[in-house]
Amino acid sequence: MSGARRGPRAGVDPRRRVRFVGDEALVQGVRAGNPTAMAEFHDRFAPQVERLLRGVLGPDHELFDLHHDVFVRALASIQRLKDPAALGGWMNAIAVHTAQSALEKRISRRRWVGLLLPEAAPELDRPDPTRQLDAREALRVVYQLLDRLPVGDRVAFALRYLDGRELADVAEACEVSLATLKRRLSRAEVKFRALADRSPTLVELMAQGRPRWNRR
Repeated sequence: MSGARRGPRAGVDPRRRVRFVGDEALVQGVRAGNPTAMAEFHDRFAPQVERLLRGVLGPDHELFDLHHDVFVRALASIQRLKDPAALGGWMNAIAVHTAQSALEKRISRRRWVGLLLPEAAPELDRPDPTRQLDAREALRVVYQLLDRLPVGDRVAFALRYLDGRELADVAEACEVSLATLKRRLSRAEVKFRALADRSPTLVELMAQGRPRWNRR
């Protein structure tokens, strides 16, 4: 995500910055409005937030804005964080909620457009037969198919199979129980397999090797 990760904030001399050791000290500094703490908070969690958003959304034109939104939400609610030791998981949950909200808004917009305009024919997955299969094209198709899944199921599938997170980590980020997560994954995998079987690009990809979403 170009431009998402930035250096120290303006007005903070990196040579004179005081490191906040541990999440509790960092949270206290952010709550107090310490500019060095604010800069370190961003620098510490920016890569983590970016990875999670990319995992859920894939290549997306709103990634930069959503990355910013995650930190706005976090700073607005950090006073309510009960356990500073859970800061990393808490940031993951905020990133997931931000991504889910964006997906839900897009679904609502598409529904309104569908009411106002004749429904457009869905874009067909017709890769150029003269071109060698491109990983970026395959990734685009994967996320195109994920758009057809319920938001909660899509997020679970993406974090588990595309981002490669452990079940417990995905459940924590989605703030659901392991049992609920497993149900979402089961539904998502059935739906995605059915869609992938009708996609020439993904059929070709699966013929080349075992995709990550087949792993248990």
